[in-house]
Amino acid sequence: MLRLEIILITAGLALLFAAVLAIAIMRWRKKQQVLQLEANMRLLKRCLKIDDLLSVLADRYIPLSTKMMLVDYVIASMEKVKSLPNAFPLTEKHEEYVGLRSELMRAEQATKNEKVAVQAEFVRVQGALRVLLTLVKAFSANRMIDKASAKQQMSMIRYGYQLAHCDLLVKEAQEDLDLEKNARALEKYRTALSEMESVSFIPESNRVINTLKNRIQMVEGILFKKKQNVDQG
Repeated sequence: MLRLEIILITAGLALLFAAVLAIAIMRWRKKQQVLQLEANMRLLKRCLKIDDLLSVLADRYIPLSTKMMLVDYVIASMEKVKSLPNAFPLTEKHEEYVGLRSELMRAEQATKNEKVAVQAEFVRVQGALRVLLTLVKAFSANRMIDKASAKQQMSMIRYGYQLAHCDLLVKEAQEDLDLEKNARALEKYRTALSEMESVSFIPESNRVINTLKNRIQMVEGILFKKKQNVDQG
């Protein structure tokens, strides 16, 4: 009789343990599902941010290597986020992203190349490049790219920022010249030159710097000739 009671008690404890373990496993799985959902939501948010960045930034202002990294990241993430409610605006662009990646692999830059021409455009580009810097730092911290590559990309992004401001200043200077406000145009060209010389370690800056120097020389010539005419008058 005692042996039977022991067997029953043991069986009861085993059932209780199994029930507790089953509940614990269910709770763990539910927690993992919640954590995975939250991770996928963060991933979708980041991908949507990248999609927005690529729509704002002309290729002139974003390094090719950075653009390729972002495109690869979005393509790789689509499978994970496709079941989320807000994912369709992104996932419907899958073929578009695959085509873009193919073009980038051939070293083609297939999106818009317009220069910044007004202050509002510069503000948008400025904000996008700041977000891009944050993304590259995060990718480096998560070891998705090595530190050397991240450093190079961040330097090129900062160059893109200076180039965008330079493009705006050059556009405004040309408008000043059209209005014969030569001194104001000269000031803007000189500001643009100073900013581009701050990133002269980037080889791509050389052509822009030389162009600015030529324009400064031209405007200085106009102003000098005008001064001579006034002095002689």
